[in-house]
Amino acid sequence: MKLTQRFLIFAAVAMIVVVVAFVLATKHTLGQWQTEQQSRAVASNQTASELLVEYFINAAKANAELYNRYQSPVMLSSKLSDIGIVFDNQGAILASSDSQITVSKDKLQNWINSKSINVSFGVSQIANTPALTTIQPLGNNQFYLYATFIDDAWYQQTKVHFTARFTDAIDVSGQGNLSNWRSFSFLIATAPKYLVFEDYLGNGYVELDFPPLLSPDAQDNSALYNYAFLLLAVIVAVLIGLLYALEKNFLKPIASLSHQVTSIKPEQGFVSAIDVDCKDEIGDLALSLNKMFKDLFSAKEFNRVILKSIGDAVITTDLDGDISFMNSSACYLLNKNLDEVRGLHVAEVLPFTEMEDANNLKTIMQEVLSAGTSTSLSRITHKINRGIDTLFIEKHITLLRDENEKIIGSVLVLRDMTQAERLRRKLDFQASYDAVTKLLNRHKYEEALQLAFAEAKQLGSTHVLCQIDLDRFKLINDSAGHAAGDQLLYEVGSVIKTQIRKTDVCARIGGDEFGIILHNVTVESSMLLFEKIVDQIKDYRFIWGGKIYSIGASLGVTQIVSTSQEIAEIRREADVACYMAKNAGQNNIRVFDISNESLNSHHQAPRWATRINDALVNDRFQLYFQPISATDVNSKERIHYEILLRMNDEKEGLLSPGLFLPAAERFRLTPKIDRWVIKNVFRWLSARPELWNSVTFSINLSGESLTDEDLIGYIISLHDRAGFPPQAICFEITETAAVSNLSTAAGLIEQLKEHGFVFALDDFGKGFSSYSYLQNLPAEYVKIDGGFVKEMTSNLRDKEIVRSIHEISNVMGMKTIAEFVESEEILEAVSSMGIHYAQGYGVGRPAELSTFSLPTPKPTQAGKDSLQELH
Repeated sequence: MKLTQRFLIFAAVAMIVVVVAFVLATKHTLGQWQTEQQSRAVASNQTASELLVEYFINAAKANAELYNRYQSPVMLSSKLSDIGIVFDNQGAILASSDSQITVSKDKLQNWINSKSINVSFGVSQIANTPALTTIQPLGNNQFYLYATFIDDAWYQQTKVHFTARFTDAIDVSGQGNLSNWRSFSFLIATAPKYLVFEDYLGNGYVELDFPPLLSPDAQDNSALYNYAFLLLAVIVAVLIGLLYALEKNFLKPIASLSHQVTSIKPEQGFVSAIDVDCKDEIGDLALSLNKMFKDLFSAKEFNRVILKSIGDAVITTDLDGDISFMNSSACYLLNKNLDEVRGLHVAEVLPFTEMEDANNLKTIMQEVLSAGTSTSLSRITHKINRGIDTLFIEKHITLLRDENEKIIGSVLVLRDMTQAERLRRKLDFQASYDAVTKLLNRHKYEEALQLAFAEAKQLGSTHVLCQIDLDRFKLINDSAGHAAGDQLLYEVGSVIKTQIRKTDVCARIGGDEFGIILHNVTVESSMLLFEKIVDQIKDYRFIWGGKIYSIGASLGVTQIVSTSQEIAEIRREADVACYMAKNAGQNNIRVFDISNESLNSHHQAPRWATRINDALVNDRFQLYFQPISATDVNSKERIHYEILLRMNDEKEGLLSPGLFLPAAERFRLTPKIDRWVIKNVFRWLSARPELWNSVTFSINLSGESLTDEDLIGYIISLHDRAGFPPQAICFEITETAAVSNLSTAAGLIEQLKEHGFVFALDDFGKGFSSYSYLQNLPAEYVKIDGGFVKEMTSNLRDKEIVRSIHEISNVMGMKTIAEFVESEEILEAVSSMGIHYAQGYGVGRPAELSTFSLPTPKPTQAGKDSLQELH
């Protein structure tokens, strides 16, 4: 139980005990006093009572007769101290024998209030000294009082002792009613110890002594008073003790608690613990307050740290928009501290780059504060100056209210959106511009093309579309790295952009492809510009890593006129023209002409794509083979054949690869064709185990297949199920495709060689690649391009090229295969050079794979006889 509870219980019990004791003691004392007075009255002398009664009755009658006779108060005594007074029922004096005497009006009124008697007598202090009094009713609500004032000196000279005691109310039958006990006791309540009555009829003086009732014994009264004072002192002492305990245990700790609480200031940066040396409820209150202040400080510190840590600038203002607080981010954003800007309007402090923003902020804050609703303007970005930098900010305004929900200011949150704005602009740039060349990207190029097409249709204007494809870009990109390739594209893009007008469009639309739209020109008038672009690119020298590279460009041109059918058709025309320019060699320009049979053929490529897909789905491709014969008839090497492909068209019959492969390459269908060939050759060979250890079949892989990440897994998975030795398959890769995808090709060769397959570089020399590439392409065979072989007997240059390729290949440990061996003369020439294999119509023509059979062994003969035998 707490001290406060114990104190309250103790105080309540003490008060109850004191009150009960006081009541019981008072009741006991009054009982004793009443019993003693009754005993004295019983013992009083009846004679004295009769004498007293007779005396006062006679005196009253005599006075009444005199008053009735003379209608005025008459003094019957020679004593100057006697007085007669007539007063009404309101205590007002009507007549008096001595105007010098001051009579108590209150005492007269008290007598009137007890006027149930006809005659009253007793002792009362109506003036300065006690007086013996009688009262006689006169009628008409008037009363007559006769009094003889007495003093102690006079009494001592003439006193006569007589003791009378009264037991009850004195009643004189037939002679008027005297006061009953209560009235009598009232009249004599203030009487002195001795009462002296003067005998107006000459009977002398009578002394009446009433110790118990009329004049209690001094010793008895003193004991009663002392007992009452003692009880009163005890009560006062208890109250003083209670007050002291209340002061010590309640008021003083509460005052200390109040002082410590009021001394805590909101701005102080630490928790002031309230120290109250109590373990009662006040101590609990102090602990609760300490916990509350600790929680408040923690919340304040939490908010302070958050305001300091967050990146948003927070500014509080009053109702006028004047600054009252700023967090550290706001100080950093504005490059000012709080003391510098306190009391200034926030719109004047923010360094807007445009004055209109400051005026708008003032207007908005006034509207917010007057409307009483917060507003968010986070979608609006403003520019402010901070030193030499320009920052972008968003603002949000929230109302600040007190505990009564009354608006007392606002909170302005400013978010630095500089990085976001820069990112947005960067994204906008990336959405419209190519990241490498900084030219328009394909998306914007398509929009510009649609706009040009719409203008041609609606306004009848003429525009020119040009598609540019860089030559030898892949070679540089693979050999020098992607960083070099990106830089080359950037520089070439800059070269192209400098040649066209600002109103024209230049965009990067593919890996190494660019698109140009020339507005309001014809093809004829733009040809000089295109030739200049070709010359600029051809003559451009790209330097990277200490090496100098040169490139070329192929341009396809078409026009955009009102008769153009659709945008896709225009795009396709430029693509066909560019493809034809590239096939014609480096640095060529081709203009699309629907009357040009070759261009028209390529223009029909999309239809070829449909036919190719149909052939793949319905197995309308057909496998052929062509022998690759060893020039040394005594060779014990495996017999080589190359797998060829034909397409069996429903309408046109058997079609050669030259008709459908260009379209397949354009529409990137060659990987699908390669997989079809691999799957069917593996299936056919797996069913002929007699060929596994003596024959090697060569399968061509396109350049697109080299970039197929799943091709290696596909080949290995098929071979694992086929079961034949991997040496039975040789994969051929063209020199151009291998060099264009050098790192990819080298990786593919390495992985498949690890599995046991062999490789050959096809058409080597056609791409004029450096011989150094051979060491990066670890193939077993090099197939010399037929363009050199077929003319080697008549062209010394071609012959020496064939010889150099053969010799370099020998040095690198590769065997050579001569293509396009169409005659015995060519066969003899390649044999005399030491070339290992020959392929061509002079060795063997292609035949259906379904008719394949091993040649019949013959006796050893010269090379010529061997050739005849193969025929």
